[in-house]
Amino acid sequence: PLVERRGTVMQLDTKHFGVINFTEDDIITFEEGLPGFAWETQFVLLSDGQNELFFWMQSAANVDLAFVLINVKKVLPYYDPKVESEMLEDLGTPLSYYNIAVVPEDLSKLRVNLKAPIVINKKTRKGRQVVASNEEYGVRHYIFEELSQNNNISVDNGTGR
Repeated sequence: PLVERRGTVMQLDTKHFGVINFTEDDIITFEEGLPGFAWETQFVLLSDGQNELFFWMQSAANVDLAFVLINVKKVLPYYDPKVESEMLEDLGTPLSYYNIAVVPEDLSKLRVNLKAPIVINKKTRKGRQVVASNEEYGVRHYIFEELSQNNNISVDNGTGR
């Protein structure tokens, strides 16, 4: 299943995944929305249950809006975004970091935003996109080469499966 089910099940007929079932407990709330999508405050984190690299963050309200997320630390173990603690305080702990990925038809141009990670507390179901102060991180990091070098990861179709 794409999401764990608890409580009353809701359905959303999405553009990319067809019909998904989820409950209120599956919703991650971004109180300020996301940059460029301030009105989108509720998302469901989807995975195939076997892949710990790629995820999808589907809007719980907009069937056409989903972001591809990557667990960058699985590929770039040195990734350590420096974020002001005030930006993370109300999220609580533990925190998981994801990065928005752009998956073009030409996978060699797969890129991720290292500068502005998505931070999620899966326990409190709160999230926020923050900006890292690290100078070395950019918004367009081409990651295909690092993915290809990792023998445990397949990039046959851009989903890591």
